[in-house]
Amino acid sequence: MSDQLPRKESSLRPDHVEDLSQASQASGQVQEVSRAVRLALRKLDLIVIPLLTSIYLLAFLDRTNLGNARVAGLQRDLHLDDLKYRTALCVTYVPYILSEVPSNLIIKKLGPKRYLPALCLSWGIISTLQCVVHNYAGLIACRFLLGAVEGGLFPGLGAFSGLLAAAIENLDGIRGLEGWRWIFILEGTFTILWAFVAYAFLPNDPKAANFLSSTQIEEKLTILRNDVDLVDSHAISFRNVLSVFTDLPIVCVWVTSLCSGCSLYGLGYFTPTIVQSMGFDRTRTQLMTAPPYAAAVPITFLASWISIRFQSRGLPMIATYMVALTGAIMFLLGRSLAVRYSAIFLLLIGIYANVPCQVSWVPNYTAGHVRRATGIAMTTVGVNVGGIISTWIFPSKDAPFFRFAAAFLVGTNVLAILATCLAMWLWSRRNYQKQHRDYRQAVLGNISEETLAKQLELVGDAHPDYLYVL
Repeated sequence: MSDQLPRKESSLRPDHVEDLSQASQASGQVQEVSRAVRLALRKLDLIVIPLLTSIYLLAFLDRTNLGNARVAGLQRDLHLDDLKYRTALCVTYVPYILSEVPSNLIIKKLGPKRYLPALCLSWGIISTLQCVVHNYAGLIACRFLLGAVEGGLFPGLGAFSGLLAAAIENLDGIRGLEGWRWIFILEGTFTILWAFVAYAFLPNDPKAANFLSSTQIEEKLTILRNDVDLVDSHAISFRNVLSVFTDLPIVCVWVTSLCSGCSLYGLGYFTPTIVQSMGFDRTRTQLMTAPPYAAAVPITFLASWISIRFQSRGLPMIATYMVALTGAIMFLLGRSLAVRYSAIFLLLIGIYANVPCQVSWVPNYTAGHVRRATGIAMTTVGVNVGGIISTWIFPSKDAPFFRFAAAFLVGTNVLAILATCLAMWLWSRRNYQKQHRDYRQAVLGNISEETLAKQLELVGDAHPDYLYVL
């Protein structure tokens, strides 16, 4: 929570100094921890983060490999017209959205060690079973179930889909199976195996991390307790839930999430189709989809570092949206293969580099467990609504230039830039209002003698000492 803590204690009233010193102590814990805790954090980074990243990667691959399977002949072999194929894409998102909230409740009950590997195992089996579908109904059933079990995860990575599909498609004809069936078999089977790896190494919480010493566990738990006790109450208040939907800056972030979802999933599903329409054969098409995603990886890390280094979310988002907008304009106006392929690079770089800043914006700028959880769920739904929209903007009849889709992406990126600017202005205006003594009296009123934790529970990020970093 260090992003929101006051920068000048001299502007605080004396009766808040004790509470805010607790806030400062909690937010500064990580900088003052012992060598043992630094080692513990490093171990968590080296073990837990790669495990979770791999799960996100596999989820994304298993959800979007339908685009690679289409290039490999799925649509032809199952006798699907364009409408049926796009419906198969779209149907994934309905259970995906509906299962997100129940999934969050279940994971609290079962714990991540059991629940996340179980999800991974489930969608791995479902993804693999797509290899045996022989008609439209079977494909719809698999995609619906896939969306239901993947609803507990947010999409992460996609750079390897094309490379894997190109290699796997060379198995076309082996054991009498088409190449697209092998894509589902091998990628799904690997997901199943990885579920057991995740179960073996993923801890439920720091206390269950057998790679940490007892000292490291206790000190890490102290940090977490201080941080959680400072700002998070788990009491559910309908007023706090409703306040998120009427909070204009968060609504602006929801708009940016929807716009990003249109690009993320539209390109995730249709980049192979776009590249194939440029005249490449099937294997070369699969290979040519990988470089744009690979190029987005270092830029995404760079954008994240800049955001942290300069304590800003909005400006990196605007910059990355501008890159994506440039790509969309090039794709709309370009005629040559080189220009259109370069446009895909800029589109994917801009959209994916934007994701870390975007997904951290609402958690950073909402205080209180209920408001934060509601805001995160709201923006995640926005991304998935964008995913539903994206399945309908790349009709095959528009190949090879896909003018409608290109114009649509120009519009969504412009809208995202405007929404980001508006959110930044609104949060900046609130920071200015919080500097006035009248604001403190109006917001805190008769709760001014309560602890900071209690005040934050009651008024959330409207608290006068809760400042937004733009």
